[in-house]
Amino acid sequence: MSADDDLRGQAYVKRLSEDTLRQVRITHKEGLQYTSVDLRNQANAEASATREYHGRYLFELLQNANDAIVAARDDPKWSKAPPYRVRIELTDATLVVANDGVPFIERDVDSIYRWGESSKDPNKSIGYKGIGFKSVLEITDSPEIFSPIVQFRFDRETCYRVVQEIVGVDTNLRLPVTRFVFPYTLDQIQPAYEANLVRRLLHEEEFATVIRLPLRVNSEAVLDRIVEDLNPALLLFLNGIDEIEVWVEGRLRRALRRRVR
Repeated sequence: MSADDDLRGQAYVKRLSEDTLRQVRITHKEGLQYTSVDLRNQANAEASATREYHGRYLFELLQNANDAIVAARDDPKWSKAPPYRVRIELTDATLVVANDGVPFIERDVDSIYRWGESSKDPNKSIGYKGIGFKSVLEITDSPEIFSPIVQFRFDRETCYRVVQEIVGVDTNLRLPVTRFVFPYTLDQIQPAYEANLVRRLLHEEEFATVIRLPLRVNSEAVLDRIVEDLNPALLLFLNGIDEIEVWVEGRLRRALRRRVR
């Protein structure tokens, strides 16, 4: 991965973030209803998708990881020697999911940001990253994604704050979290030990993409979901993944590995 690729990716995230806020600023200045109507409708659609996918966030993350791995296997630029891995790490405050697939790039940001515009090939992929990813809003208000190419987050508190700075604090707002993307680098992660975890997964363990979900629910509920959802039969369905490891508070708790005879 070249430094130029890294710079282009982050420049794209920054431009996308600025374009969204510029649209809010222009439409508000001209008295249009983008903030009060269009964004509210998008927020309702986002909430509906989150409800529809209730309880499926772990499976959706694994499904997206599998699709990225399948794409990597078929692409000489990203393929590697097996095994193709997924790592799940749970702390008392965060769920982290890392994978060995094609790293997140600009078009994947679009898949989440723009409704109905997935980057996936429907002939090769199981689902659609954009809609399924919204399931994580069940457990987090600020999903973060890190790869060597793009590093960004969506954040409920930040999007309301920056929009209120434009339209006024007295405006009745209902905003779609995943419509407001913000550049967010490893150095901005707090606390430091959480930043070190993501940095280790990217740079030492050499995972391609790391998704970090600061939890707004009890971590025990997330652990229960992991225990319920993670069974060996998953690897029959997620045919790109060779192994899934679950680490809880820094200790390996479970491992699923594909064995072919």
